Amino acid sequence: LVEPRPQRVAPPYSFKECFIKYEDIRLEGELGRGNFGVVYAGFIRSMRVAVKKSLTETNDEAFREEARVMHALSHQRIVRFLGFCCDAPDGHVLIVTEFMANGALRDY
Repeated sequence: LVEPRPQRVAPPYSFKECFIKYEDIRLEGELGRGNFGVVYAGFIRSMRVAVKKSLTETNDEAFREEARVMHALSHQRIVRFLGFCCDAPDGHVLIVTEFMANGALRDY
């Protein structure tokens, strides 16, 4: 990392409060692709974020569970979960996290 991690924002009280409307998410280019999803760079308002999108509807429940687990975790060495989106036009679930400017850990 080239910059210190931003101060932690108080987490929402419930998982449902982490819902982000699709219209508030602006996707940019693709950052990576795996067996279960695609990761895009994007923005929520003026904040740069990473957005993970499930590839198939069969993965959607696994994505919801991943979002629930990420919501419960809070550690300086774990990518911060910002929210999730279930109202995308294609029906797939999106997980929104902080954007890591220097790329994936597996590249180091």
